[in-house]
Amino acid sequence: MQTDSAAMERMSREEFAAFYQQTAPALRRYLARIAGNADLADDLLQEAYIRLIHAAPEGETQRRAYLYRTATNLAADHFRASRRERIGLGLWKWRQPVAVAPRKPAEVEQAFAELKVRERALLWLAYVEGATHAEIAAALGCGQRSVRVLLFRARRRMESLLREHNIHEPAGS
Repeated sequence: MQTDSAAMERMSREEFAAFYQQTAPALRRYLARIAGNADLADDLLQEAYIRLIHAAPEGETQRRAYLYRTATNLAADHFRASRRERIGLGLWKWRQPVAVAPRKPAEVEQAFAELKVRERALLWLAYVEGATHAEIAAALGCGQRSVRVLLFRARRRMESLLREHNIHEPAGS
């Protein structure tokens, strides 16, 4: 196992700073979307970069994939832990809906939040970040061939949630 000093030898402070400036804004947007919380996104972002420093993968492509995979896993771990905490505390009932009818964008946000972290990550990387299947596979730690199937399932799940929230577009519109 390499030491932190050996890891830092692979990437100088200047290289890290440039890489951070290049990647942090998009990674933060991604985390905010899949986590649904800006403060949590900031925490996860910081932890992902700390882990990057310790792991120090070689090459920009590997670093970027490592960051997204780590960030996604950190978000999933957070939600698993918070779910266990809610169940343990007996707080697993969902909040009652607000009496005021929400606007469509808010309903879409709510439907998106109901997806699993991996589904949100897939959809965000594919349709917002414009990532290729290879980039998504590297970021999420799955096979490239699996991405197509996983995206299909995530889209179907999102469509189902949109129908449940009565947000779907009528056929022919």
